[in-house]
Amino acid sequence: MKRTVSFAAVLLLVSASAIHAQTKVNGRQSLVLDGQAATVVLDLAGGSISDFHMQDQGLNPLQWDSWCFSPNPAAPPTPDPRSMGHFLCLDRWGPASAAETAHGMQPHGEASRVLWTVTQAATTQDGSITAAMAATLPLAGMSVKRHVRLATDSALLTVREEVTNDNKLGRIYNIVQHPTIGPPFLDVTTLVDSNARQGLTQNRPVPRPEEPAVYWPQALKQDGQALLLGYFWPTADYPWFSAWRHVEDGQPFARGLEFGTTGLHQPFPVLVEKLSIFDRSLFAYLDAGQTVVKSYAAFLLKIPEDFRGVDRIEYADGELTLYERGGPTRLSLEVGQLFY
Repeated sequence: MKRTVSFAAVLLLVSASAIHAQTKVNGRQSLVLDGQAATVVLDLAGGSISDFHMQDQGLNPLQWDSWCFSPNPAAPPTPDPRSMGHFLCLDRWGPASAAETAHGMQPHGEASRVLWTVTQAATTQDGSITAAMAATLPLAGMSVKRHVRLATDSALLTVREEVTNDNKLGRIYNIVQHPTIGPPFLDVTTLVDSNARQGLTQNRPVPRPEEPAVYWPQALKQDGQALLLGYFWPTADYPWFSAWRHVEDGQPFARGLEFGTTGLHQPFPVLVEKLSIFDRSLFAYLDAGQTVVKSYAAFLLKIPEDFRGVDRIEYADGELTLYERGGPTRLSLEVGQLFY
């Protein structure tokens, strides 16, 4: 099947392989992939990618836990499912309607609120560590299978998710990836680069939240680090990118870099009334029993201390190349076929 050649990207500046089927990390059941260059930890109570770091530099950009928003954040965290680091929003992004809330639906859907199971233990083959996990969303009537692939010799992670509508009738839905970075990777110097262009701010009222439109990067402060975290995905899979930030005591505390099938953080009744913004749909449709496949890649690279940011990123002949904005640095990463 031919895949789109249009891609979107968001970038943040800032021994033999070991294989684990399932283990505990910080007291939580996890699927751990250890490569020569990097480690990835996938939390099974909510499905989050809770850790992605280089072996020789233990800094985890995805150091964030929604427990900080709990009624008693000072208490020891529970092992219950919750969103951490990079989590999945499915079957929606944002709040449920009042009627849905009364039936138990919570913001961002159920994917980060249910237990995931390991369906394929990690195995090493052809220079990659691969594994699979899955979850069922009972209220939404949907299920998701996730295939993960970590390169053994580079900090490159590829994720492929298969979302199925288990209902006997078709339905609208949304799927949004919610990578969330936190301190110490996140600080006042952290720079977010994206090839996004025209956009909107979520705090403007409906029905015209896109007026006036904003243009990247003017909608955000330009605030850099010796490590770069990048995300890269087919725009046919995820046409929207949203940036969210949270401040505590005047300091950056969380920053969401969210890409998905919608760009409006509203319940489905509002999305149906609005339909689209900038000629892009605000929701997707999945027929009865239908399965859709979505993919993305994440990577870590070391950068010079004086790196000025990313001007552009190119993907050709199995190689990702990043060009420094206004500078001479060019960073390359052999990635092979990213999406399959």
